[in-house]
Amino acid sequence: MPSNGDDRLNSRRFQCGSQTVIADWVIARRGPGRASIRQPFENLLAGYSAEHDAYIRKFPSDSIAPRLNPATRTHFKRLSAHARLLPPRYHLDALIAAVPRTGKLWLTGGQARWSGDVAVADVATFWSDDSPQFDLTVIDAPDLLESGLAHAIARLAIHAPRVELFVDAARWQPFITALSIESPSTGGLRLPRLRALGGHPSILNPVTLPSSDLAQAINRALDRWLLTAVNRHVTRYIELGADPGRAVSFIAAADLRQQMSPIWQDWVQRFLDEPALLTRFLGLAICAKDEPIFVGEASALAGPMLLTPLIRACVVALAVATAWQVTAPRGVHPGNLARDANGIERTGHACAAGYIDSEDMALVALRHAWTTEFVLLPMQTVSPGLIAGANTSFGTSDTLLLAQPGIDAKLVLAVDPSFRAAASTSAAALRESLLAIEEEHFARLGAAIERPGDRAT
Repeated sequence: MPSNGDDRLNSRRFQCGSQTVIADWVIARRGPGRASIRQPFENLLAGYSAEHDAYIRKFPSDSIAPRLNPATRTHFKRLSAHARLLPPRYHLDALIAAVPRTGKLWLTGGQARWSGDVAVADVATFWSDDSPQFDLTVIDAPDLLESGLAHAIARLAIHAPRVELFVDAARWQPFITALSIESPSTGGLRLPRLRALGGHPSILNPVTLPSSDLAQAINRALDRWLLTAVNRHVTRYIELGADPGRAVSFIAAADLRQQMSPIWQDWVQRFLDEPALLTRFLGLAICAKDEPIFVGEASALAGPMLLTPLIRACVVALAVATAWQVTAPRGVHPGNLARDANGIERTGHACAAGYIDSEDMALVALRHAWTTEFVLLPMQTVSPGLIAGANTSFGTSDTLLLAQPGIDAKLVLAVDPSFRAAASTSAAALRESLLAIEEEHFARLGAAIERPGDRAT
């Protein structure tokens, strides 16, 4: 109730049944267990919250939570410390989050033993931006960790924002440097922090496996993390046309995205059912070298620091798959794609690598020994033919072969303005463009094969 002229300054009137109460201050109790305390009075408090909120909005300067002055807070803080009271829960959570997790890896009895605060199946959590620090002690040198295990450890550490390796730094640094800041296949990777062996690694979550099995367990956990991240972006692009950060970099027409949807759903299910297929696809998506000796290097590169190239490789391959049916991931050498063209299988390599042997992809794609019949270069927005004078591009009328005529010529496709224009127009436009390029490619290849015979006669 509003006060009248006879009331004290700033006082408030409350009508409690037949009695009027004049108050200088109104204090709302905000202690713990409010729900249980109020439960016996539910019938009286019906509608209270709405009425109370409306009331306090009338007096914004007075409706503040009670606050201790600094001297009082210091006094009670000293008393609580003396009594060894536990800090508030939110303080405990912050302290726990700040404590580094630890782990240890070493060879024992011909096998590899992993132990630590985090199980092998959960190592991908350290790729998240909000992950806690993880101190991993690796007792043995990389050349002793067989079956790709050293590459799996390097992959985990390179792409994790807060992983430190406690290792024999003199023997690990050259190995991990070559896979990160001096990688011949990409740029922008970081060198994980290496520390001398020591510390007190955890003994939790122990598992002892053959080195190849432990490497596989680590890589598959990381692969699933990547598939989830890629799928999140690709699905949003297909359903809404949204492309945060321009990871895809081109606009696909609505009907093209509609045709991409079931193909992508099928690919994701295959990746989930066949982990080795996913490993191969991711590795070759960011590494142009398709030989067994480079499998470890390719796997180590596949991580969140190269998420954009992986997303783009998937979307470009999907767009091509709508026109070149049936195109799907390939799990064996050569390449990471396969196309069934009227019963004839053609192998493909979707490769979003920026470099080949430390040289720019656009410059060396011409002379690289691609092992497949067609190559997709999702990161190339200008046809390498315009740079080197002898490449194939999407939708270019004067299409040129990648290699010299008659010598292992490949159909190499770049995401150039012609592709962008066709993709943004319709699925049919992209299909016509790609089929025309393919027909012209084989016509030129046939002519190149015939010319040497013509000269001989």
